[in-house]
Amino acid sequence: FLEYLAGCNLARRAEEDGWDRWRDLVDRKAWHPAWWEALVFMGWAMENPEPLLELLADRNRDDYFRHRLVLALRVLAERP
Repeated sequence: FLEYLAGCNLARRAEEDGWDRWRDLVDRKAWHPAWWEALVFMGWAMENPEPLLELLADRNRDDYFRHRLVLALRVLAERP
């Protein structure tokens, strides 16, 4: 439940304050498994998740196992 609340709050704040302000935080937290569910809920709650998806799917920021791409796919799977 906490991940849901955190994700919804992140989505609201990213859309109100502008994505550029939150990009670095999301980029750092995408590496940490404890944040993955919150980021999935963030993408679910965003009106326009395209900046989040582009950040997560960027090949230059990911590692060999492409776990960030999998995270982006999970965001897409949760979208209505």
